[in-house]
Amino acid sequence: MLVQIPSISDAVDDRGRLYKVFNIYIGGHYHCSLRYSHLLHFSQELGRNFDTSGLDEFPTKRVFSLTAAQLDERRAGLERYLHSVCQDRVIQQSDMLKEFLVAAQKASSGVTDEDVSMEIFLINGNSVTISGQSFSRSDEVLERAVVKIGADPSLTYYFSLFLEEETGDGWTLYRHLQDHEAPFVSLKTVNSNGSFRITVRMSFWGPEMVSGVLADEAATNMLYIETIDHITKC
Repeated sequence: MLVQIPSISDAVDDRGRLYKVFNIYIGGHYHCSLRYSHLLHFSQELGRNFDTSGLDEFPTKRVFSLTAAQLDERRAGLERYLHSVCQDRVIQQSDMLKEFLVAAQKASSGVTDEDVSMEIFLINGNSVTISGQSFSRSDEVLERAVVKIGADPSLTYYFSLFLEEETGDGWTLYRHLQDHEAPFVSLKTVNSNGSFRITVRMSFWGPEMVSGVLADEAATNMLYIETIDHITKC
């Protein structure tokens, strides 16, 4: 999981006071903007729950205001630290990291926490509508979608959610939706012109997948649809 902090922005709190936020990108896509204090608190929580001896050092807190050079040094240090966090296999798979990143996306998006309906598409354009919360994680949305499609829940993680973009050549794969993000928010962030949708696709291929999927009518249909789509585009 590639983490980058390419820039710093100004923000204003409820009292009109100016502060700095670090703009965090994951996998090349904007995810959130966070204050140093939020990241410091997260690093302290990680230290209480995981072995963090192998991580890059978290940038030291300073008493006085930072110069422009010191602020950029902090940005680079935070980038190295967060990248090392997301490369640690134990931390990467933890609910703590996923929940932190979803909460960060929530705080940065301006989207309210509410009940929503989400339309999830198959590659052939058919869709199912599921109910959830605006900040339901990708894995939670996927589980509901697979059940709504009618496939056995045990097959859920042979599939994943993706963002697709409508172009002159039809719908094309844009990116994989990860478990550290909320699909409703991620779609809303990029979908200002209505050219994106959430799609469920196969994400794992192997002998055990084939035997499991072929024993399930709904999953077999999904595999068939995806195979035909692949052949058509070749």
